[in-house]
Amino acid sequence: MSEKISADRALTIALSIIQPAMDLLRTNFGKNLKISYKSRIDPVTNIDIQSSSLIIKYLKRYTPEIPVLCEETKDKVDYSDIYWVLDPLDGTVNYLHGVPIFSISLALLKKSEVLVGVVADPMRNEVFYTCRGDKSYLNGKTISVNRISRMERALVVTGFPYRLEKSFFSVMKNFSRVVRQVQGIRRLGSAALDLCYVAGGRFAAFWEEGLNLWDVAAGSLIVENAGGKLSTYHRKNGNYLFEKNILASNGVIHRKILALLKSEN
Repeated sequence: MSEKISADRALTIALSIIQPAMDLLRTNFGKNLKISYKSRIDPVTNIDIQSSSLIIKYLKRYTPEIPVLCEETKDKVDYSDIYWVLDPLDGTVNYLHGVPIFSISLALLKKSEVLVGVVADPMRNEVFYTCRGDKSYLNGKTISVNRISRMERALVVTGFPYRLEKSFFSVMKNFSRVVRQVQGIRRLGSAALDLCYVAGGRFAAFWEEGLNLWDVAAGSLIVENAGGKLSTYHRKNGNYLFEKNILASNGVIHRKILALLKSEN
């Protein structure tokens, strides 16, 4: 760990900062929003920006020497050093439509290794968190992946990329292959929560492509420390943090799901 900050101290800071941001999202949920679009169907609201500004303000106060990579600011960071990774509102489409499924994701990385991960669900008042080498927790209680081994008993979750037109047929074929093998598939709309629900045993697996580092950094470590398994599915030995596709599972059914996703399209 960098001498700039210890993992325990970083986690304490992250957990304290996440609370006012949760209050902000709860308070403004269901109210009139100012909305703009980054692409045809990829929105950003004034609350995304306010949440980002609030969290970054506190990060700069407590860790002024550590840069912040954020979805809404996209400031450059040195990937060879230590840096925060923030998604101030993961699930913006849900948020603007009044669907109460969204989250805040905050992680601390050194190079390509996640050291601390925190994911908060403001509407359920659930905070998932962990440090590298520790267990994963939900509101102070240890969590772990489930041990479901039969595909027909597995409830899994997925998502679709905003630029679906570029990979429509492969995404739909993967969905079709998996849905015929499992008990059911859900689509929540927040990748960070999807990962945490795998970590907590609610889902047996999650896969999605078109994701960015801020979508998966915190949640991936929470899955790992809860006993789960992670990989890419487009390329063998790829880095799921940076290659925009991820498969997270309870470990037991990982190979079975992976085989379906890696099939020829």
